[in-house]
Amino acid sequence: MRRTAVWDTIQFAANGMIFELLGEQLPEILSGTVQTVALTGHLSPRWLALAEPAALVRKLAQTRPQVASAGLPPTCVRGRPAGGFSP
Repeated sequence: MRRTAVWDTIQFAANGMIFELLGEQLPEILSGTVQTVALTGHLSPRWLALAEPAALVRKLAQTRPQVASAGLPPTCVRGRPAGGFSP
């Protein structure tokens, strides 16, 4: 049995609960977007489809160098041990 099996199960359940909560709240959040767009002076809610992802990508691009300079390697990169593999 893997040592991480319990943690994987807890993480899977928590992830599912978060998606469930988002699914319940998303219709209410989106229903207010038309009114918000009108209050901010924009003509169409279509600008949200471009502005939000662009802002997210920009923030992620700004954060990446800070993470790299802190010495935190990305989790998807796994290097070889310093001494190489021993037979």
